[in-house]
Amino acid sequence: MRSESVCSEFRADLSARLDGELDAARSIAVEEHLATCASCRRFEAAQHELRRTLRLVPAEPTPDVAPAVLAALAEREPSQWPMRFRLASLAGVAAAILILATSFPLLDSRPQVAGAVEISRRVLAAAQELRAYRATFDIVERGWHPDVAERRFRADVWYRAPENLRLRVRDRTDYPVGPWPANNVDLIATPSRSWIREPYACPAPALPGCAVGTGLEEVRVVNRQPFDGTSTAPGDIVVPLETLAAADAFTVEGTATVAGRRAYRIRLSYLEAFPLVDALQSGGSWAPVLPLDRIDVWVDRETWFPLRFEVRRPGERTPRLEVTARRFERPERIDAAIFDAPHSGVVRDGGFDATIAPGAPLPAFTAGLTPYRSGTLGDRTSLVSYARGMTYLKLIGRPATAPDITDASEVVELRPGSLGYYRPAGSGLPRRIDIYAEGDHIRIESNLRREQLLRVAASLPVDGRAPRRVRAGGAVNMRLEPDEVADISFALLPSRLPPGYRMLSATLRRIPADGDELAVVYSGSQSAPEGALIRLFQSVRIGQLPPSSEDLVAVDVGGSPGRWSIERGELEWIDGGIYRSIAAPSFDLATLLGIAGSLR
Repeated sequence: MRSESVCSEFRADLSARLDGELDAARSIAVEEHLATCASCRRFEAAQHELRRTLRLVPAEPTPDVAPAVLAALAEREPSQWPMRFRLASLAGVAAAILILATSFPLLDSRPQVAGAVEISRRVLAAAQELRAYRATFDIVERGWHPDVAERRFRADVWYRAPENLRLRVRDRTDYPVGPWPANNVDLIATPSRSWIREPYACPAPALPGCAVGTGLEEVRVVNRQPFDGTSTAPGDIVVPLETLAAADAFTVEGTATVAGRRAYRIRLSYLEAFPLVDALQSGGSWAPVLPLDRIDVWVDRETWFPLRFEVRRPGERTPRLEVTARRFERPERIDAAIFDAPHSGVVRDGGFDATIAPGAPLPAFTAGLTPYRSGTLGDRTSLVSYARGMTYLKLIGRPATAPDITDASEVVELRPGSLGYYRPAGSGLPRRIDIYAEGDHIRIESNLRREQLLRVAASLPVDGRAPRRVRAGGAVNMRLEPDEVADISFALLPSRLPPGYRMLSATLRRIPADGDELAVVYSGSQSAPEGALIRLFQSVRIGQLPPSSEDLVAVDVGGSPGRWSIERGELEWIDGGIYRSIAAPSFDLATLLGIAGSLR
């Protein structure tokens, strides 16, 4: 188990080093990190493998190839997709795990379907009342390797609210002859520490004959801060809390009978169901899940446990992933010994000290959650948490710095005279609000619904500010109102967007003697996850498409040469000397080209 923020930073450096863009001092730091982190060593090996195997397409003027590209993507083998979308986790298996059923669903002829808002509220209530859970799942996976048609697993899950989790995944695949790694994973998380044992090996496309070999890696985290994100506990493994309780716009397909139980069938895209996918990314090697994949979840109408979980590629009938619950129960108690973790493996320190009382302001409203664990993260950072069942609140207080107004956060009025920056949940990051008060920066993180999180923030005894102009280094960043964006001389705005999308934020970055850049973010709903946002970026500073080692597809954008990044879901082109890009991972290339064609 490791800090995802630390590894993410070093993985960005690894990519830069691969492109020859890392300075010597930072390269030394990367080598020191690699010496202690097997996960990042595997990431580096995968990057080298991808550079050798992925096709880099020059962005030269070509005819509009959107229809052909979309058809070709549906036929691609998993090994051709970027590693970013691979399910790298055994614990993930567990997550998928909890969302599965014990038999194939039988659709009712006359379903009585609850609305998305009603379902989301009931899921939240179920998560808050849950105290313990025990389940066993069968998993069938396809598309991991061309020589392995199917892999089969059994996963056992134990959970005790709010932070105790145990996951045991056992590989039951009959592999072909050769040194194939068994994808066995063990994960244990408790309030104070976590431990994981997972296999390491070459990237799946290089198996079975690569030179890295196979083995087991053990990592444990001590002094964990509450709900630190370094384990899947509780995630959406037990109840699809982040996926369903926080949203109100998912598609309810109808009702079904699953393993003799009444269930709702809910359809989601990968980016709508990313909490389920993230729960599958704690260890091991898994087949990729892609941004436009379809995810069907069957949830029990009584317990709101996921009863079945399937992932399908667009246009395919056979699921790439099926998870089926063989049994599940809500025991009165789970023996504490279940969560005893070995003391072996590489040790990482989470830096949480519960012996020092925090000094952060406290909210008057906590949405029914009660005080949980509190302490400090260093001399000047305090942490206070609240919990109830699977739901949690976490308040992190530190000395105030200049607000970052360049991201996709939305300025929200918490109460008259107090403003905050709200940001939806993204992959690996919870829903959060940042409040910049006089001398204080308070971040609130939670898996509660947006409206509850806003009420918590409004009850804090501080007055947040949201300046429209912030100086950062040699640049000045300015938040713009929608009517001000049209006054930017180089800016073009779309006249056609997907239904329901509106402007969420707009930021002008002014760099003296270098040029201006404009970033505009559109959102489909207040509950939409970060991956469902549409980002339009335009710059007079960038005169040509930046070099990249990604898998790129050359396209024609209104007569201008452009390219589409499959990995980032981003369309880029140069228009009259202006660099323009549209990033929208939830949508296909045809949609992005349609938006680009509507710019006026």
